[in-house]
Parts: sequence; C-alpha cells; structure tokens
Amino acid sequence: MGYDTYLVIDTGDRRPATVHYCGNVSDMWSKALDVAGYKPLEGLSGYYAIPLIEKALAHICDPVNAVEYEAMGNVESTREYLRNILAGCRAHPKAKLYFST
Repeated sequence: MGYDTYLVIDTGDRRPATVHYCGNVSDMWSKALDVAGYKPLEGLSGYYAIPLIEKALAHICDPVNAVEYEAMGNVESTREYLRNILAGCRAHPKAKLYFST
C-alpha cells in the first residue's frame, strides 16, 4: 500500500505551505518504525519525528537486516522515501506530519 506523506508548514500566512512525498513502500518503513520504537508519526512535529525516522532508517540500512527488507520490495526506494521525509523534518522542525492512503 502506498502512502502520501505531507509536511504542513506554518508560514504565518493564512494557509500553511505543504511539502508532499509519495511512496509505495509503506510495509517496509512501517516495519522499520516498529523496530525503532514506533509511535504514530501522524500529527507529530518534525522535531519529534526526527529521532524515530533516524532509527528506522538506520535499521533498514543495516546490512544485517538487508535480506529481510529485500524480500519485502525495493529497499532503496524505502531509504530514499525516509531520507526525503527526514530532510523535510530537519528543514522544518515545527511542521506537522500527515499521511493519506
């Protein structure tokens, strides 16, 4: 299943700016977040999501776990998806994370 991920950024304007990421790799990043001490990312600010995403990314990138994730699909796409969201969270730590299917 794919998820669209949105970072909603309060710019001080009437409507917040939105950064959109799309990924059809939810099984892998959901599993990695679970291993990383998952708590729902929905509604978290980038600041609080950063350590969870970092742990999930480290778990997926660890060669010890490679076989398990490779059996689930495209690991590099999952890494790229998480890196993009992580970069967005670092650039906008007050932004809120939202997901849609």
